[in-house]
Amino acid sequence: MKMYEKIKKVEELREKFKNDLVGHWSSCQGTFDSIMNEEWIFNADGTGESISRSLSREEKEEFYWRKNGERCIDMMFDEGDWVEVFYDFKLTATEYGYFPTLVELDPDKNPRKGFGIFEVSLSYEGEEN
Repeated sequence: MKMYEKIKKVEELREKFKNDLVGHWSSCQGTFDSIMNEEWIFNADGTGESISRSLSREEKEEFYWRKNGERCIDMMFDEGDWVEVFYDFKLTATEYGYFPTLVELDPDKNPRKGFGIFEVSLSYEGEEN
């Protein structure tokens, strides 16, 4: 895919997912995805599942989500409090090239520094059945 096509894909993702993240997302291809990776599945009914894998473990966690605004959702884990999650899309550079990815933003809508809910940039894998 050429760079202008990748930039266009970022804009398409922004439009498609401006109100929710329904679908299957996984760690962006890069150095650490073979050692440690994440998957996030957002179902249309407001449920979801996150899967974190490393060389020695696999952890699954169910969650609930709801729409909150443009590129903002609320998420709840383990019957806790709802957490507001802001997100956007950008090109992420890895040693394999540039990939259109989902990234978490801080409450001021700047790229989050450090870990948030999503520990890595995520690539869209498609619709869930």
